[in-house]
Amino acid sequence: MNLSDDDLSRLFAIDAGEWLEETNRNAAFLARFGEGLPRSLLAEHRRLVERLEAARN
Repeated sequence: MNLSDDDLSRLFAIDAGEWLEETNRNAAFLARFGEGLPRSLLAEHRRLVERLEAARN
């Protein structure tokens, strides 16, 4: 496959703002599990949000 640097950049681009919106929806879904949700899963979600916030700034 012959892709230019520009094509590769667009292909792998991540819109942090859009993904942050998605994490809000995910948080609402995860909240439905209450105390049954493993803490490690919630911690990973929080780390994802932190990374996306850092990428957005």
